[in-house]
This record gives sequence, structure tokens and C-alpha cells, in this order.
Amino acid sequence: MRPEMPPEQTAMSDPTCIHCGKGAAEHHEFQSIQLPPHCQCDPLTWAPTVPKAICGSYHGNGIQYCRVCEHNRECHGEGA
Repeated sequence: MRPEMPPEQTAMSDPTCIHCGKGAAEHHEFQSIQLPPHCQCDPLTWAPTVPKAICGSYHGNGIQYCRVCEHNRECHGEGA
């Protein structure tokens, strides 16, 4: 299970490598982390695992990740 969400998450504009966490321009063998549609998670919280699909409804208390799919409320379209 993933740790609690940090209070603030920043969006990453440069695609992040699923293997090392570096940006696409930082090395020659790049494989991007493929986040599910509508995912708002920081890609580094998933590396090097493949993110689960976002389930149909957020199951949590608003501070924790969803108990079913481990995404946050914003990924489910339920902004804080």
C-alpha cells in the first residue's frame, strides 16, 4: 500500500521514465510512465510500478489514497 499523500503535489510537465524517474531528455533509453486517463497523481509515486486503473468511486477519507485503486480524490473527479 502507498504512503499518505503529501499535502501538495506538483504537476510534472516533462514525461517521467518508469525505470529511473528521470525526464525524457536526461538519458537515451526512455520509457514513459503511462498514467490512466484522468490520473492526477505525481508519476514518481507510481515508479517503477504500473498504475492501476481508476475505479468508479473514491473509497477513502479525503486524506488517504483510495482503498480500491490507490489513486487520490482528484483522479476520481472528486476535487478536495
